[in-house]
Amino acid sequence: MKNERILIINAHPDPQSFNEAIAQAYIDALRQHDVAFRYLPVYRLNFDPNLRYGFRDTLQPEPDLLAAIADLKWCSHLVWIHPIWWYGFPALMKGFIDRAFLPGVTFHLNADGSVSGHLAGRSARIIATGDTPQQLYRETYAESARIQLQNGVLAYCGISPIAYTYLHPVHSSTPGIRQEWLEQIQQLALADAGLRMS
Repeated sequence: MKNERILIINAHPDPQSFNEAIAQAYIDALRQHDVAFRYLPVYRLNFDPNLRYGFRDTLQPEPDLLAAIADLKWCSHLVWIHPIWWYGFPALMKGFIDRAFLPGVTFHLNADGSVSGHLAGRSARIIATGDTPQQLYRETYAESARIQLQNGVLAYCGISPIAYTYLHPVHSSTPGIRQEWLEQIQQLALADAGLRMS
């Protein structure tokens, strides 16, 4: 068994969403096997999601953001759960990324233009929910939210490898299908913790 330290980020703004159920299913599997984890529901954080001055004059991170950054540095594996809205992120999730994933914090721009990721040595899993069929999402929308988070944020900051799970369609899913998804999530949690083969 790997000695993983897993950080679960739930980026859905609604605490009663299916994303919360996914997070809790993942957490339950880890608890049953005494795996070290921390849970970070972004909806509980008290911070300004607006990067008001761009990178000209960044805001001082609020205490909740400083704690979240400490969690990012603590973990060895990051699980990011989020819905796909308009083929992108909820505003709260984008604001969290803008405010927490800062130069000098999660990455560094070198003099030669290259990037050094400060989160190197960590792996990740993205669990996204949506209503668009996967083939349409891939062929027509080029998996836009996945590419933005996987390549534009996580890999950019040095995280690798990054696994991806897309659950769809959520809106029309039955309770039985959702239960099957939650059982699948628990198996993924065990795989991420090194307790089962993925």
